Amino acid sequence: MTFDLDLDRLAATALEGASNRDSGYHGPEHWQRVAEIGLGLCLRDQAADPTVVALFALLHDTQRLNEDEDPLHGPRAASYALELFDAGKLAISDQQLHALMDACQRHTTAGPTADPTAGACFDSDRLTLWRVGTRPQPRYLSTQATLNDERWLLVGLQLEMTRPMSWQQLTDAYRTGCLPEGRPVANLIAVAA
Repeated sequence: MTFDLDLDRLAATALEGASNRDSGYHGPEHWQRVAEIGLGLCLRDQAADPTVVALFALLHDTQRLNEDEDPLHGPRAASYALELFDAGKLAISDQQLHALMDACQRHTTAGPTADPTAGACFDSDRLTLWRVGTRPQPRYLSTQATLNDERWLLVGLQLEMTRPMSWQQLTDAYRTGCLPEGRPVANLIAVAA
């Protein structure tokens, strides 16, 4: 798994343009938890692109205008990703940009997908629905890991009870393909191995 991004630097950039940087439900701590789950899903399915999944975690909710209904926040996040790409702040391929924009745009409306990268993006966000009092529903999940092991349904709840990994810790974990021992997602990966 190749990963060349500096999530700490990119998080600072994303926060500059975020409309909800102080959000309790959709802000930076949520993005960090989505990134952690996303890495776990990438480790379970090597076909998923970890660069796209990490960037999705970082950007998907940056353009929310409120904590409730905001059906256009995904398309705005996709536009923000393009803006960052055009400004030279996202060093990714055109194909990765397209996948990132598609995942951001559709993350609240898409059903399950067979695409491993989009599935990892959507599932990593949906597994954190506990934060708003909603239990994740298997019928909306895409990845084989989440569909074959019901313990994944609880990982977002477990992460809500722990301090999120820092962006530097997440960068290191994505680069090494290894989550710190004892983290809820790492425990699931260890059980599956």
